Amino acid sequence: MGDSRLSVRYLCGEPLLQDSYCAPVYYYPGLQPVPEPFASSVVPCLVVDEWLYDRGPGSLVATVRFRAGVVLSITYGARATP
Repeated sequence: MGDSRLSVRYLCGEPLLQDSYCAPVYYYPGLQPVPEPFASSVVPCLVVDEWLYDRGPGSLVATVRFRAGVVLSITYGARATP
């Protein structure tokens, strides 16, 4: 965790798929999402990048999630198809 996108690309190669989206921003109390139109005009969104890696036959695919350009999490999904 905490590696940069550049580091992951160097160590793991090009991802099979990439996606970026704007994660909702929450505020206190009660951790409610910031409502529109404030969410898009006043509060900057948190850009999250997801990269999918097919690690080969018999291995689980890996999704690497980045926030602010560093690895936030790595999750493993269904097995890759042969």
